[in-house]
Amino acid sequence: MTKIITNENNEKRLELSQKHESQHEVRFSEIQDDVKSLILDDCEYLTNGIFPRLDLQKEIFAVDSQRLGDTILLYDPSGSKLVELAICHYGKGTEAGSNACYIKFADTSTNNNSHSNFIRMLNSAELTALKKGIFKITAGSNMERHRAYKAMINYGFKSEFQGVSMHKGNKQGYNIPSAYIIDDLR
Repeated sequence: MTKIITNENNEKRLELSQKHESQHEVRFSEIQDDVKSLILDDCEYLTNGIFPRLDLQKEIFAVDSQRLGDTILLYDPSGSKLVELAICHYGKGTEAGSNACYIKFADTSTNNNSHSNFIRMLNSAELTALKKGIFKITAGSNMERHRAYKAMINYGFKSEFQGVSMHKGNKQGYNIPSAYIIDDLR
C-alpha cells in the first residue's frame, strides 16, 4: 500500500507535529547504546504477544547500525509500557528506495486502544517521512487483518498490488482480523 503526501496537507503537517510532541514516543537511534538491549527486550515482549517467538531484534539492530532508517517506539500514557513499534527504512540504498519511507514491520499491542495506537504509529511514520523531506510512504498489509487494512485505507493509503499469504499447515499465524500489523509482502 502507498500513501503520497501532497502539498495540500500543510495543516495536517502542523497537526501531526503538535501531536508528536505530546506523545510518549522514542526513536531507537536516539537511545543510549547501554540501554538499547533493554529496549530490544521490550520489543521482543511486544512481538511475542502477537506470535510466539516472533523476534525482530536483529532487524531493529540492523536498521540502526547500518543507518537504513529508524524504529519508532510508542509507549502508553504512563511511558512505561511499549504498545507499538514500527521499523522504517527510508532513502537511497535502503529497501524503501529514494524519496520513500517504507514501514517494513509494525506491531500494535492488542488492547482497547489498538486502533488509536495504530493511527499514532501512522502519524509518527508520516511525520518522520516529512522531516526527511519524503512524501511517499509504503507499507504491506494483509486484508485478513481487516481492521489494520481498513485503518490504512481511511488514513489515505492506496493498494498497489495484492498477493497471497500461505503458511505451513494452513495456520493463520498473526493474520487475524483483530491484529494491527504491517509487514513486508513484497
